[in-house]
Amino acid sequence: MSRSKFTDFHGQIVTDMPGPENQNKGKEAKSARLEEARQVLEEYAAELRELLRKLRGKFH
Repeated sequence: MSRSKFTDFHGQIVTDMPGPENQNKGKEAKSARLEEARQVLEEYAAELRELLRKLRGKFH
């Protein structure tokens, strides 16, 4: 099944939705970016915890 098509005020063909074959491509890319961002944040948080642990040791 393809996209539904109609014309705008200028006579250009406009599609309203991607077909089923293209709907998951954006979700997969977004999911991969989200997972990568989550991993970066987890690594950053682990580094901060390690830094805090070291600083606490120096002050006690």
